[in-house]
Amino acid sequence: MPPRREDPDLARLVSERVMASLPGIVSQVAAGLNTNQNNNQGTREWDCTYKSFRSCNPKEFHGTEGAVGLLAWIEGMESVLHISKCLERNKVEYAACLLQGRALTWWNTQVQVRGRDATGQITWEDFMKMLKEEFCPRSEIQKLEAELWHHEMKGNDITNYTTRFHELAKLVPHLVTPEQNRVDRYVWGLSSVIRGNVTAADPKTLQEVVNLANRLTNNAIRTGSFSSDKSKGKRKVEESTKPQFKGRPGKDKRVTRSYGVQTHVAEKEKGAYQRCGKCGNLHAGRCVVCSRCGRGGHTDKDCRRRTCFECGSFNHYRNACPKMNQRPYVNQAQPANQANQGNQGNRGGLARGRAFVIGAEEARQNPDVVTGTFLLNNYPATVLFDSGSDRSFVSLEFRPKMNKKSQNLKEDHIIEYSNGELVRADKVIRKCTLGLAGKHFSIDLIPIKIGSFDIIVGMDWMSKHRATICCAEKIVALALPDGGFHEVYGDKPKRDIKIVSYMKMRSHLRKECVAFMAHELPGLPPPRQVDLRIDLVPGAGPIAKSPYRLAPSEMQELSKQLQELLDKGFIRPSSSPWGAPVLFVKKKDGSFRMCIDYRELNKITIKNRYPLPRIDDLFDQLQGATYFSKIDLRSGYHQMRV
Repeated sequence: MPPRREDPDLARLVSERVMASLPGIVSQVAAGLNTNQNNNQGTREWDCTYKSFRSCNPKEFHGTEGAVGLLAWIEGMESVLHISKCLERNKVEYAACLLQGRALTWWNTQVQVRGRDATGQITWEDFMKMLKEEFCPRSEIQKLEAELWHHEMKGNDITNYTTRFHELAKLVPHLVTPEQNRVDRYVWGLSSVIRGNVTAADPKTLQEVVNLANRLTNNAIRTGSFSSDKSKGKRKVEESTKPQFKGRPGKDKRVTRSYGVQTHVAEKEKGAYQRCGKCGNLHAGRCVVCSRCGRGGHTDKDCRRRTCFECGSFNHYRNACPKMNQRPYVNQAQPANQANQGNQGNRGGLARGRAFVIGAEEARQNPDVVTGTFLLNNYPATVLFDSGSDRSFVSLEFRPKMNKKSQNLKEDHIIEYSNGELVRADKVIRKCTLGLAGKHFSIDLIPIKIGSFDIIVGMDWMSKHRATICCAEKIVALALPDGGFHEVYGDKPKRDIKIVSYMKMRSHLRKECVAFMAHELPGLPPPRQVDLRIDLVPGAGPIAKSPYRLAPSEMQELSKQLQELLDKGFIRPSSSPWGAPVLFVKKKDGSFRMCIDYRELNKITIKNRYPLPRIDDLFDQLQGATYFSKIDLRSGYHQMRV
């Protein structure tokens, strides 16, 4: 009988065996936990349904947002796909469900052309590439390329510069590839204050150059480098600023530009600037002297001293020059020798007159002017009652109809038009008969060249008859010798043309002209001797294509249009095995046009073969024809029974 082991030996043996087996047990437990965790993760990935994807509230894409909107949509979509743990094979399918409008029509076309199985194999990268090719046109890409090429930092705004650079780099990545080109492009657009320091550091990555640019910009702002850089271009203007211009706005652009730095001058007047002993003004830098007036503080180009360009005097401007008033004026239509001969007569000095003439149509629409058509020597003439004209005039074109001889004026008149043109007049036609609303008046007219009117009644005649003009009512009231007034009514301005939209016009026409504007057929045409038939190739079986995926708005439009066709009798319920999908194309007015895809049916249809007629033969057939008819293409397909 073997000796019994005592309790201390047994306990020690058990302890050694347990310690030896513990590492294996721990490894098995850890492996089991990892396997269970992986299984749970796999289960969560497979549980990413479309409902859980939509619960992340992804944004829709309509195809009208442009390149920037497309980029933002793709970035948001990638975030949603990552958060929802969407599988790779479901990314394109889930993202395509968010396409609307133009984008949805494009995707349905891709499904139709490629096939549903082929589109199901498109990867997410290929899908993004297709979207960029379709909704980022070449013209917009060129604009983005030009913007990136000329993108520069404005002042010390490094944040907006960096943000916009990242956006443009994502839109046109071919301009910033490889990484060194991206770094060089970013450094080129930085402000000149920090660009040299950034270039000297020779950063290798974009993150390094962005961090360095931010630090240098903050340091430059603290030291005031940006403000001093801005003031360099203003130093020259500040030195030539004239303090006495302050508070007096001038019309000259050079003087206006100096107002931008007047605040600096006002701040320095407290003691920073010393009074100049040469010109007596407060300014910095050397003192400049004007060569025109001899005063300091400004140059000759900024001198505001009055100067006459006719005689050179500093006491007046050219329009008030005495030499201009004494010079004999010559009409461009008259020879110079005739003007000189007229001045040599004993007619005294030249009298000046004004004729502020405007166009005929402009005068009729002007509420402050009275015009009309009246009789002058029994001839109809267009008359303008002009309170801005000193004399009364008749046009040279209307002059031959008057059959009256002209007389010489006692003194020549210089007529000044509204555009500044000066015309000399030395003739007058006296005692002309002007008929106004049944009464005849005598008027003296000076023949000159008038643009749009035959007669201009000026203040000489209206003052004589104490005329009162009511511009609002287009009435001229003339005082009569018996104390009464004679009212003359002028032409009223034309009313503004009221614009009505095309859609409202069509509705008005249909409402008022129902019998003539009925574009829609009430039902099917009556049976004819010959009905249209479509022949198929022998042995062709029924073709039924699966319907395209439509948006809710398109489904509603489909139901509406089918109900309208059903009510008119153009279609009827059918259980035929034939079927063709439909698409909707948006019109310019916002409505939808239903397009039926008959391409598969056309493949098995026997084509009718007719020789193309010659245009000469068609014209020969029309010879002698008197009555013609046409088919309304909008309802032409419903005018023939099939």
